[in-house]
Amino acid sequence: MIYRNFEKEKDVPMKTKIIFVCAFLLLISGCATNSPLIKATKDGDILATEKLIREGANIHESDESGYTPLMYAIWSGKQETVTQLVNIGADVNKRDNSGYTPLLWAASYGYLDMAKLLIDKGADVNARGNDKSSPLLLALAANNHELSKLLIDRGADIHVVDVNGTTPLILAAMYGDYDIAKILVEKDVDLFAVDASGYKASDYVKFSLKTGKRVFQSDDYERNLSFLKLIKKAENAQILAGRMNTKNPKMARIYSIVYKVGKCINSDVDYDVFISNKNEPNAWVNISGNITFTKEALEKFDDDALTFVAAHEIAHDKLGHVAKKMAVSSTITGALVVANVFLPGAGLLNHIINPTITNNYSKTQEYDADQMASVHCAQCFDMSIERQIAIMQKIEKISKSSGGGFWATHPSWENRIKSVATTTKASSEIRNTKTTTQSPSPLMEGDQRHKEIKGIVLNDGNVVEGKIIKMSADAVMIQAEDGKVSTYSFEKEVRGFVK
Repeated sequence: MIYRNFEKEKDVPMKTKIIFVCAFLLLISGCATNSPLIKATKDGDILATEKLIREGANIHESDESGYTPLMYAIWSGKQETVTQLVNIGADVNKRDNSGYTPLLWAASYGYLDMAKLLIDKGADVNARGNDKSSPLLLALAANNHELSKLLIDRGADIHVVDVNGTTPLILAAMYGDYDIAKILVEKDVDLFAVDASGYKASDYVKFSLKTGKRVFQSDDYERNLSFLKLIKKAENAQILAGRMNTKNPKMARIYSIVYKVGKCINSDVDYDVFISNKNEPNAWVNISGNITFTKEALEKFDDDALTFVAAHEIAHDKLGHVAKKMAVSSTITGALVVANVFLPGAGLLNHIINPTITNNYSKTQEYDADQMASVHCAQCFDMSIERQIAIMQKIEKISKSSGGGFWATHPSWENRIKSVATTTKASSEIRNTKTTTQSPSPLMEGDQRHKEIKGIVLNDGNVVEGKIIKMSADAVMIQAEDGKVSTYSFEKEVRGFVK
């Protein structure tokens, strides 16, 4: 604790105190360094400005921060003074100590008429500040549609990126200027660029949809949804064409893999991808259709391994495991939402849900996800069982885990590999049956062909136990334990056998 010495202060003459106070006020107001011309332009005093210039005042002068009379006039919103200074030759491209030009300042305030005048007088529409801001980025951040459109029409760089990784498309999506965003999408900008928080343009639209409103703007749910469909369609088109226009090769690689796996296993969902800095080879999926891969996983796993991992995570979602876990963690989610804990970059799993909760699947769920992933990797990517087993062994080695350790409910890697091997063999039997059996045939008593089959595994993860009655290339007829007889399609419903 610091105490003031009032006795000592009594000895300071009042005149001295007044001088110190006045000097301090002058310092904080900037009056101590502002020239008469700067003061006149700041106040928008046109007559005084004209008089000072006639008397020889330097219109290019600057203060200790590099600010010129033209910049002061812009800050003050004095359009007439800005016009006056520009018309008598004020430098429209002079930079202050932060690297900002008059146009950068006009854009940051959203001053359309000033910006147009400066551009007409030769201002550089692609000037960059020390923070790599550009007039277009600042206009979008000021949420000025007309100014943003003007800059694009006048040749502003639409691919510009600032020090935070922010692009024009990200800002347009963030602030809800979907007309500008549509222009940018049609001009083939980088749809997959991510900012310092790890989010791309479509992610910010998703956030807006979750809250039912555009960020910082009024409710416009339908418009958000329409734009999200537009940008997702453009993203998918780039992936399918194999020409993802992105400067992030890691994102391009994993996005392409996840897209293909998603269409194979769960085509109703457009999965989004995030990259985490977490120091371990890992991946996880959340209820919103977002799959996160760690940087270490991308570095250590080849494309086949990432395909299998993506298939495993998407299988969890397809089988409803993620939704079941979310029911368990809803209390925590609610607490975080009430506490307003929703900061871009602070976490990727359901508003920063603890990975201990979100990753904790049961043994049965892990087996089911492995089996579904295995079957689809074989069907869609021609991935042999030998390759799948090698991938799982590699994952085990890299993760330095044999299962059943910290995740006490997880099956061991040895058991998971055995489960995949059995399921894939059963799936192979289904394919072989399709090619060798031409018509339904009843299984005679004592028939050994499917004696070991105890039931079937459906695509939704459910198991029907019972006795196989008939089997053809297209379907299997089974009598369940309750006596009910049903027929299931191999192509649409069955993914494996229970033995």
